[in-house]
Amino acid sequence: MHLSLNGKRALISGSTAGQGLATAIDLATAGAEVVLNDRTQVLVDAALKAVRERLPKARIIGVAADLGTEQGVQALLEQVPHTDILVNNVELGIAQRLERHYARGMAERKWGQVIYLGSESERPQQPEAFTQHPVQ
Repeated sequence: MHLSLNGKRALISGSTAGQGLATAIDLATAGAEVVLNDRTQVLVDAALKAVRERLPKARIIGVAADLGTEQGVQALLEQVPHTDILVNNVELGIAQRLERHYARGMAERKWGQVIYLGSESERPQQPEAFTQHPVQ
């Protein structure tokens, strides 16, 4: 099955290694414009390089912002004001704040996906409702 995400933007928080980076690569392969995020520019630059080596035609940008701080969250929201797909790979409280911000635009556009990565202890109490759900 081929999933086409052409014309869609995907933001993956904590996406410079592991499951976050693998998800970013998958979404870029499907045609989404991908926004990588992590705490430092060094981490973001290394991940951008890795993705570009694997997918030279990928539409991908990076935003260095420490989402554990108010300033980092604000910087991300200012640099990436909207997204169609939000992949939360951060602490639950931060993830829910990002979801509240981005879900409004998803609802207005009548399309969006919010996905939570991480361990069960980091997910909302109702994983069937929050692990992956469309915003329409």
